[in-house]
Amino acid sequence: MSALPNLAADFPAPELEAWEALVLKGLKGAGFEERLVAHTEDGLRIEPLYTRRDELPEAPPPGQAPWLRGPAIGRTAWDIRARCELADPIAANRAILADLAGGAGSVVLAARGRDSADLRQMLDGVLPELAPVHLERDPDDPLDLPPGVLMELDPLEPWARGDVADPGETLDRIAAAGLAGRDDVRFALGGPIFDDAGASDAEEIGLTIALAVDLARRLEGVQEPGRVLERAILRVTTSADFFAGIAKLRALRRLWGRLAEILELPAHRPTVHATSSARMLTRYDRWTNLLRNTIAAAAAGLGGADAVTVLPHDHACSLPDPFAARMARNIQNVLLEESRLGLVADPAGGSWHVEQLSEQMAGAGWAVLQRVEAAGGMAAACRTGLVEALLAERRASRRELVATRRRPILGVSLYPDAGEREVPPRREQAPGRRLPRVRDAQELEELRDRVLQAGLAPVPILTMGPAARYTGRLGFAYGLLAAAGLEAAVTDQPDTIPPEARLVLIAGDDADYAESGVAAVRRLRETGIGAVHLMGWPRDVVPALAEAGVARFVRQGDDLMTYLEDVVEQLR
Repeated sequence: MSALPNLAADFPAPELEAWEALVLKGLKGAGFEERLVAHTEDGLRIEPLYTRRDELPEAPPPGQAPWLRGPAIGRTAWDIRARCELADPIAANRAILADLAGGAGSVVLAARGRDSADLRQMLDGVLPELAPVHLERDPDDPLDLPPGVLMELDPLEPWARGDVADPGETLDRIAAAGLAGRDDVRFALGGPIFDDAGASDAEEIGLTIALAVDLARRLEGVQEPGRVLERAILRVTTSADFFAGIAKLRALRRLWGRLAEILELPAHRPTVHATSSARMLTRYDRWTNLLRNTIAAAAAGLGGADAVTVLPHDHACSLPDPFAARMARNIQNVLLEESRLGLVADPAGGSWHVEQLSEQMAGAGWAVLQRVEAAGGMAAACRTGLVEALLAERRASRRELVATRRRPILGVSLYPDAGEREVPPRREQAPGRRLPRVRDAQELEELRDRVLQAGLAPVPILTMGPAARYTGRLGFAYGLLAAAGLEAAVTDQPDTIPPEARLVLIAGDDADYAESGVAAVRRLRETGIGAVHLMGWPRDVVPALAEAGVARFVRQGDDLMTYLEDVVEQLR
């Protein structure tokens, strides 16, 4: 059999310098760094092109310390782990059985405060020896559990609720209750609790590992650290940022391996449970959450998670109905049974982008861990307000990204469905939490709620010039209003705009603004229009337009959330 021909033999080998020269020529003087180099929230650098120059030293194979590359070769799939939060025991039992029959391999049951009778009813017909059951409990209400049922204790949740001064109190209660050494106890660490409060990727994994350090340190008197950490479950969230999700799981295990090395603990691969991020989900256009969840689940699986939980697409609205729960299961069923994503060990291995991102994220996460340790450990960092301040600062910076649409939210701030005129239900949150549960779309959705409930009149948009020239700015204005739930009334005839209108938006090209913008604005103002806002920044005629009566020039990159709040206030 003859060898296959080398189809690239007649072409010169590409050179990075030649590519860079062509790129700089195409940018026409614009900066390479400003236009082509991106940065994550943590300041991690993302290059426009990765080459063999970016290759890192080869890591040990999958399944070996420092665990960067995930489970060992031969793993056939990750575990589909369903989550049940239903309060009614009969409804919960029905949902759990449906999840297990539909492909789930294990269950997490929110069981804080539940007595034994409720749990027996919830788990009626469930075989824990075949499908493990994880009960989320507080250390103050332990139970005698049947074989196969595990108690998941979260050392951070009582502090996040505001029940204790720091997580150390919870760990002391775990020790006092004799739970530290029980084989049916697992310690659920980090992940969603940090993501819900706004943590970046590096902050989430750094704080999670810091919590693991405190767990081992605090329980050292009753159980050796290695044994305690063997029963830890590292929780992590993945979002619609696909490559960051894969890198996040790799970086988390990298930190775990480094921690075990420093503490001189026996080498064992961490158990990682990934959950799709609740913070990325939306109430409006919630079907788009199916796409977000699919990306998040794929990132978790390809990143090497041992178990993956996909939250239902209506998670932000209410507890899931059977259809939403089935869709959440089937996302993973399709990824595993049709796409066969669980059959490859470390599929991202060899991707220079993912490997560089993993290494950078691990370094940033380690810096967060060191900051917590410098404050005296996780308990001290929580008690003194360091953790709350860190997450509050991140929420504020992300709010700016969302408000300026540098972090667009599909269906909410970008391409919102203007025809969605009913306020969707909102899932109630427990009041008084020390660590809040927030969503990126929450502030804009709450503004939209108020607008729909108030029933405000449509906002006129006056177009200027040929359609081909104003389409872009008309779309910008239309989408901007729709993001706040405001309807638009588009016209190219100033005479059709009612004089009682409190606000008119103008959409046109800079050339049209220069030619007839001043006259159009004066005409509107003379009829008694409340305010005129113009889409864009026609530099040469801004002073003249402002003098004619333009109250505001609206551009991409402005704080559009604050702008819409001002508009709604003006229209009420």
